[in-house]
Amino acid sequence: MLFMGKQKLIKRRGFTLVEMMVSVAVFALVVTTGITALVTVMKSNQYIEKKKKVVDALDYVLENLTRELRLGKNYYFAPQGNESGNTQDGEGVISNGAFIGFDSSDERGYMLYYLENGRIMRKIYNSGGDSLTEELTNATQITVEQVRIRVMNTGSDDMKQPLVWLQIVGKYPNETKEFVVQTLVSQRELDV
Repeated sequence: MLFMGKQKLIKRRGFTLVEMMVSVAVFALVVTTGITALVTVMKSNQYIEKKKKVVDALDYVLENLTRELRLGKNYYFAPQGNESGNTQDGEGVISNGAFIGFDSSDERGYMLYYLENGRIMRKIYNSGGDSLTEELTNATQITVEQVRIRVMNTGSDDMKQPLVWLQIVGKYPNETKEFVVQTLVSQRELDV
């Protein structure tokens, strides 16, 4: 701007239109990147929480089975049905069918664990001849593909504690990557 008395040009200081547009564009880029990162973190967290719930449910099933095996007796590897009272060592990979049976410690009867269509099932045969079948895993959350099992030292004359090594191999629905959960259980009471 020009003043008449001094004949001097005085510039006003401020932002130009180009500087303002560049600032707004950089700000928008930073905000967009931040929101994208936040959405990605939130989706990852939801995915992990979903898988954690499923693994927790499987862990509960495995913990329950472990407790019953520890207190049970007369382990029978890969039984075909109600074969209570028999003991048998063995090992194998079960993709469908029974993988272990044993007598429960709390007088509920003969416990039979088996795989059926990607689910771990439990059947309890009571002394009256009745049976109760329970689904322990949900195939819509997790698909159990196989159980690797090894039953050892079930003979009453071997002076060794009966052991069951159990490995569960499964997948989440619509995924290809497998996961493995395993445990080793010993019978609490001596079998002699």
